[in-house]
Amino acid sequence: MIILTVTLKAVLLGAGFFGTGPFVLRLLGAGQAMMPRPWWGAAFGAVLLAGAAGSYATSAYDLAGAWDGMFDPFIHEILLETPKARSDFAWAIAGGFLMLSGLWFGFGVAAVVGVVFAIASTGHGAAVSGYAMSLVAFHVGVMAFWAGGIVLILCADRGAKVSVGAWFGRWAMALVPLAIAFGLVLSYLMVGSVSALVSDSYGRTLLVKVALVVGVLLCAVYNRRSVATQSAAALHRTVRVETVIFGAVICATAWLTHQSPPAI
Repeated sequence: MIILTVTLKAVLLGAGFFGTGPFVLRLLGAGQAMMPRPWWGAAFGAVLLAGAAGSYATSAYDLAGAWDGMFDPFIHEILLETPKARSDFAWAIAGGFLMLSGLWFGFGVAAVVGVVFAIASTGHGAAVSGYAMSLVAFHVGVMAFWAGGIVLILCADRGAKVSVGAWFGRWAMALVPLAIAFGLVLSYLMVGSVSALVSDSYGRTLLVKVALVVGVLLCAVYNRRSVATQSAAALHRTVRVETVIFGAVICATAWLTHQSPPAI
């Protein structure tokens, strides 16, 4: 059941980031011509709805010890008082807005807000409070921004890939250093000590995530430095590699949310 729970979390995170990412970039000034086709939001919105339903069902199973807990009103009454259930409902609401995003840009923005709330409601997002919650929200926003950049480059016409990549790179140079700094602060708040990075399972998983993030950043630096000289096909290949590593980062994040930070 743990594997299923973590898998569903990874699906929700992936669909949330890649589904709402283009709308984050639109807020930063990406032109309508850069945006993927309208079915993009509808497809990822459907995944969010299905993932949220599956996540809620596994919570009912964990509480009741059987799948028929889904049909027990008492189980639902208990679940609705938990942050996990609130997060699942936020995922579902975000999915609904995302499915409607092809009709109006505002629905896409609402989906972004829903994804931020869903992530901040559970896992290491719910483990912090006060100013740290704003750091979590910014961290989530940058993850969506990064996923959106990947989407825009991969979906862009061959002749526009290089220019889209250059535009994305300029924003990344401004936002990513802030995200790294905020991530270090959050890591300190949750781990508490250097020794916990190797002695605690949360810390070891965090180290794996950091290593994967470094891999993504190396791909990004390479693309940034060579975007003016490499062909559209070469840029497409390196961004695909970046996508695979980014997916691994999402999986590590999903596993992190299933563990308890040693310092909290």
